[in-house]
Amino acid sequence: MNDDGTIRRENGHRGAGLGGAMGAASAEVRNLIADVEDLLRGVSNVGDADVARLRARVGATVAEAKAALLEGTADLRTQASDAAAVADDYVHERPWAAIGIAAAVGLAIGLLAGSRRGGDYDY
Repeated sequence: MNDDGTIRRENGHRGAGLGGAMGAASAEVRNLIADVEDLLRGVSNVGDADVARLRARVGATVAEAKAALLEGTADLRTQASDAAAVADDYVHERPWAAIGIAAAVGLAIGLLAGSRRGGDYDY
């Protein structure tokens, strides 16, 4: 967020995967809010009563959207931090179980990747 309370435009996309998709969606929402704020500033000098009511209603909606975006971001950070702490505790308490789980997941990914390639290999 900028110092004047407006939303900063985001350029480009973040990394791949779910985090990248969420970052891209967040950037799109931020860009949309910034565009609406620019539009509101552009029509601020129009004197029509209907436009003034619409501008006030859109301004309130933009303020609610910004608050919800900030709250959602804070909630996601808290959930991610909690999940990381739980995973860290589990790994420290049960290192061999964590190694076994990681090996099983790696094996499953390897088998899935191999089956997608359709590789009938003769060894």
